[in-house]
Amino acid sequence: MENNIKNVLIMASGVGSNFEAIVKYFKKIKRFDIKFKLLCNKKEIEAPVIKKAQKLNIETFVLDFCDFSSFFQNHKFDLVVMAGFYRNLNEKNI
Repeated sequence: MENNIKNVLIMASGVGSNFEAIVKYFKKIKRFDIKFKLLCNKKEIEAPVIKKAQKLNIETFVLDFCDFSSFFQNHKFDLVVMAGFYRNLNEKNI
């Protein structure tokens, strides 16, 4: 089955176990050509997910919540996944 997903943003702000499981699963099956990126609203010391992303060579964005709207206007993703993200989002945020 052909899949066109290329750029996947994972939003996470905690330990990163969900984030890590998602990335490792798709890298293992090698059926899809996916470029993962991480968006986190917490600093590295507060969010171990950032270290996990670094170990997996995943580009990471750490932004204040108020900067999300601008971020989504300037970056395009085929899929956005929320994996342990600790904020409520609505159309005003993204």
